[in-house]
Amino acid sequence: MGKNLRRKLIVFWILAAILLVAAVLRFYNIEEESLWLDECFTLDYASKPVNELIETLKKDVHPIGYYLPQHILLDYFGTGEISLRILSAFFGVLSVYLTFLLGRKLFSWKEGLLAAFFMAISYTSILYSQEAKMYSMFVAFFLLSLYSF
Repeated sequence: MGKNLRRKLIVFWILAAILLVAAVLRFYNIEEESLWLDECFTLDYASKPVNELIETLKKDVHPIGYYLPQHILLDYFGTGEISLRILSAFFGVLSVYLTFLLGRKLFSWKEGLLAAFFMAISYTSILYSQEAKMYSMFVAFFLLSLYSF
C-alpha cells in the first residue's frame, strides 16, 4: 500500500471517529431538557401550514430555510423534543465536517482534523446543536461559504 493511500485511510478513520464523537455528543440526551420559550416559537412556526408559515415569515426576521425542513420533520415524526431538535443536531455534525474541510483547505489535513476535533467537543457548538433554533444551521452555512471561496 502506498504512503499516500495509507495516509488518506488514516485521515478518513480519524475523521470518522471525530464525527462519531460529534454525533454522540449532540444526540445524547437531546430530549432531556424541556422546550424553552424560543423553541416553543419554533414549534409554533413549524406547525403552521406551509402557506401560512411563508406569510408569517415574510413579516418576521427568522429565516424560512430553517422552518420549512422543520415543518417536514414535524409532519413525519411528531412534535416531541427529539423531532424538533434533530435538524439542529444534524447541522451541528455537518459543521464539524465542514470545519475539517476548511482547515484542510487553508492549512493541511492535520490542522483540519484538529479543528474538527475542537468543534466536535466545543460546549457552545454542542449546546446550539441541541436547541430547536437555527444557530447550528447558520454555522454550517457560514463554514460552507468560507470553504467555497
